[in-house]
Amino acid sequence: MASILYYAILSGVLIGLYYSLMALGLNLVFGVTRIVNLSHGDFIMLSAYTSFWLFFYFHLSPLVGLVIVIPLFFLVGILTYFALVKKLLKSKDPEMTSFIVFFGLSFSIESAAAITFGNSYRSLPLNFLPISHINVFGYSMPFVNVFVAILAVIVILFTYVYLNRTKIGLKTRAIMSNKETAISFGINPGVIFAVSLGIGIAITAIAGVFSPYFFGAIYPSEGGIITIIAFSIIIIGSLGNPLATVIGGIVYGLIINVTGIYIPGWSYAITFIVLVTIILVRPNGILGGKIREV
Repeated sequence: MASILYYAILSGVLIGLYYSLMALGLNLVFGVTRIVNLSHGDFIMLSAYTSFWLFFYFHLSPLVGLVIVIPLFFLVGILTYFALVKKLLKSKDPEMTSFIVFFGLSFSIESAAAITFGNSYRSLPLNFLPISHINVFGYSMPFVNVFVAILAVIVILFTYVYLNRTKIGLKTRAIMSNKETAISFGINPGVIFAVSLGIGIAITAIAGVFSPYFFGAIYPSEGGIITIIAFSIIIIGSLGNPLATVIGGIVYGLIINVTGIYIPGWSYAITFIVLVTIILVRPNGILGGKIREV
């Protein structure tokens, strides 16, 4: 039984790192703009479809497809800022307004995807990887899980370096800490918001490319489910603190995996109980608080 538990923990950490990647962009966008992006999962779904069609029509593997997907969705993020978020932030209650606007956007994206792509379930092959399984600490793990976990770590490190070692990243943290003070020092919030939307949705798109391997298939209505999972993860870690998403993702992955072995069918119920407990005991998440001031 101990070996089964160790396998569940190791697998949970690997999958948890993917979940961290999946929610990282959402938390970055919320931390900077304070908008509630209910269409987050739909951007993941669109990225997955983009990867699928790049493979289907041009025979580009998901890895090669990233070269197209990342800049494409970076532009989508910037366009989203100028088309929706810029005006939305001028409203009396941006958070509530964003809730309504992005709920409508989510519905529109899913409806358009269903009309354009149909409701059939689609999947991507695994033959872009050299092997199907790899030995990790004596346990055979799906190589795609290990590969994506490593990719997630790279993206998380990139986010850390961006926020802590670049001029625009330090300005971003200043906005996250105290928007009014940052503006008084001459920081242009519009530029920060636009770039943050671009980077946040580009990170989301990276997770979307590999989502079929973790959610089983691509289909238009999957966005809503993914959004709920992503919000659960950032609430567990710390809402508004992008790097705390790592903790939330790993905790979520461990709960799903371990409970899935010992009490099958109760995984999501247990996750919900843990989520509610964290909200009651530590309302700001496990790490708590806002991002540290610059």
